[in-house]
Amino acid sequence: GHTRTMTPPVLGFSADVAHLAAGAVWFGGLIAVLGAVRRARQAGDPHAAAGAIATFSGWGLVTSAVVVATGSALSWISVGGLEALTSTTYGRLLLAKVAAVAVVLVVAGWNRFRLLPRVAAAAIEEPPRDDAAAWRTLNGLVRSEVALIVVVLCLTGVLTHVTPARSAARSGPV
Repeated sequence: GHTRTMTPPVLGFSADVAHLAAGAVWFGGLIAVLGAVRRARQAGDPHAAAGAIATFSGWGLVTSAVVVATGSALSWISVGGLEALTSTTYGRLLLAKVAAVAVVLVVAGWNRFRLLPRVAAAAIEEPPRDDAAAWRTLNGLVRSEVALIVVVLCLTGVLTHVTPARSAARSGPV
């Protein structure tokens, strides 16, 4: 809806499509990696489980970067400035969405740079070792990422029904 009113329309539409596609790959990938890790660990193959996390981690980095870049462009087009961001319902909802995404990125970074090396190191030992405590923490944090992305999706759904901040700030109180 809002993309049709953006100027320039090509930038708005392109950013919207890229944002949606990257977000879908990121969210779907998190769910898929949870299943892959569960199957590999149940099969007693911590190396395969660590490999699934490592592979997704690279894709997660790329897709989250695209989500942040395109989301920034869409936000700038929809909001236009700090005043509209802080004084409108749309702007405040957008700030909540950005805060939730920031928490997801912090958790993802912790997983990538702290827990992934720990489970991978255990998985490549001879014989491979399954660091159950690290896996429990990692799985819990990935589930938290999924839950927070669901919150982001809910906020996005609400944002689609709210007048964009740029338009609301120009029209004044109604």
